[in-house]
Amino acid sequence: MSGNQNSGRLRKPDELHKLTGTFRPDRHGKNNSLQVEVEPTKPRGMTKDEKWLWDSVIESLGGKGVLARIDTALLLSACELWGLYREALKAAKKNPVDKDARIAAVSYWQNFERAASRFGMDPASRARLSVDVKPNSNDPMFKLLTKMAANQNEKIKKI
Repeated sequence: MSGNQNSGRLRKPDELHKLTGTFRPDRHGKNNSLQVEVEPTKPRGMTKDEKWLWDSVIESLGGKGVLARIDTALLLSACELWGLYREALKAAKKNPVDKDARIAAVSYWQNFERAASRFGMDPASRARLSVDVKPNSNDPMFKLLTKMAANQNEKIKKI
């Protein structure tokens, strides 16, 4: 399906363009994701497994400009699929020869994995998330890397 928004390469985050020196203001920076201050609202009636996943996602992505209230339904769906997967897995472990239990566990996992990738729950999708990260200028590693980059730039200028 050529020409639609899903074809071709995945969008590279602006931060990566800046690090590699390929950032162009005329191409990048205009399509930033909607940055909304209000995070998803935790629904009531979630199971223990669903609450655990919800809290993990909010802890990891909350306050970083990634999540918004509009993400509540998708995040809830991912949490519910996680809960269903955990229950189906228990049933499959209890009776490993039950084909329906095994199929249910696999099906719930596949659907959870698809929803979870939207929230960066695997390394590949995490790399695609556009997270607003501000470096800590008091961090010793940040100071060292900044100093090394300045020295490298001086060496390049001399060449």
